[in-house]
Amino acid sequence: MSDDQRSMLISAADEFFSRNVEPVNAMIEKDGISSDLMSKIGSQGFIGLLFPEESGGSNVDAATYLLMLEEFARFSPSIALLIAVQNRIAFPLFSATDEGQDTLKAIALGKKTAGIALQVSSMNRESIGNLKLEKSALTGVKNYILSPSSEFIIALTDEKPSTIIATKTSLSVRKYHALGFRAIGVGSATFDNAEHMILMRENGDQKIQQIFDNLDLDVAAISLGIARGSMQKAMDYSRVRSTFGHLLKDYSPVAFSVSSMLEEVLRLSVDLEHPDNLDPAARKHFKIQSMGLAIQASRQSIQTHGGYGYLQDFGVEKFYRDSTTLLAIFGESYSDKRELADRVYGEKSGFL
Repeated sequence: MSDDQRSMLISAADEFFSRNVEPVNAMIEKDGISSDLMSKIGSQGFIGLLFPEESGGSNVDAATYLLMLEEFARFSPSIALLIAVQNRIAFPLFSATDEGQDTLKAIALGKKTAGIALQVSSMNRESIGNLKLEKSALTGVKNYILSPSSEFIIALTDEKPSTIIATKTSLSVRKYHALGFRAIGVGSATFDNAEHMILMRENGDQKIQQIFDNLDLDVAAISLGIARGSMQKAMDYSRVRSTFGHLLKDYSPVAFSVSSMLEEVLRLSVDLEHPDNLDPAARKHFKIQSMGLAIQASRQSIQTHGGYGYLQDFGVEKFYRDSTTLLAIFGESYSDKRELADRVYGEKSGFL
């Protein structure tokens, strides 16, 4: 895709989200993403970005996909994360089976979505629940499901050989009062002989870990979108809010801190344009930097807004909630830094 085509696509996303998402962001955070809005997003080709055209997708390159994720997150981190799940988790798993391939077009069009039962190395067996597949009966409970109300829930069974399944019927779901990503939600589900499809029969635990290991740039893109959205809110507010006869932007502490932070965000965003230039160690470092910057930027935006920053009406506090939750889910800060040190040194390092 040429630079001009990419710019046009990102501009189209900016226009669409400004018109269809930003005005209802508070409602989305409270009630979730409506099926009507998901269908509208899908009709624009914004969901199946990495899907092939025969599956209803846009088949864009990696750089365009990441820049689009960043743009989505600038308005709604929840929508950006849900789209990332469809592209980086659902797509590779569903496309590997004939039955799964039939669902991809519905996902690309926004008619259906897939959620994922989180199972990363920082979670112990008790916290994630237990799911068993005996013959054809799927039973148990899974906790910490991202987007538990989705039509498909991707989960890993807990007995050997570990199997990746996707449910095909609605489950009994209990949503948590989660800190972040409230628009898609986090919750637990009970599997009572649930109808399902098999996505991978053996070594599912290794496949899930591999998928999550490959999400570094997706997480970085969403983090940078959060940071950009936060700083844009701070700039907009400082241009209209006045105190002691001057606009906030006229005061050097405000103007200097906001402009400096935004420049740092834009500098990091350049790396999204050339993802192939980043080796595994650089990707890991990029993710760590971006997540930290998202938290800093959202916190600074709240401070710029003063007490108003904590009110949902101003659309800033969700960025802080989502940035900290993103770190909790995908950060694994200690293990990330250990892995980065091992790659840089070329041997086991930083373990004392």
